[in-house]
Order: sequence, then C-alpha cells, then structure tokens
Amino acid sequence: MPSVMNVTLMVAATAIVLAQKLLPPRPFLDATLALGIFAFGVLVVVVPSAFPV
Repeated sequence: MPSVMNVTLMVAATAIVLAQKLLPPRPFLDATLALGIFAFGVLVVVVPSAFPV
C-alpha cells in the first residue's frame, strides 16, 4: 500500500520553519527546535506506526 504524507505534520513543520525565518534569531530556541525536529525524525524512522497517515 503506498503511503501519503501526513498533512497535519507538514503544516506544523512549515509553520515552525516559517516562524524561524521571519522572527529574529534566538539561538537557544533555534537549537532546541533543531534537536526536537531531529528527535521526531528518529522516532518516525524507529516507530513509523506511531504516526498514521
């Protein structure tokens, strides 16, 4: 069965990236978000069934 992107997760990721581009840099917040996005990616790879399409 072919998989499809989860639109909710794509909208959330887009909003985070857009906010980072438009708002002034905040190193602590940017680093925290980067680690969170990385951890989320690892979780998706390790347990893909936790995020239904």
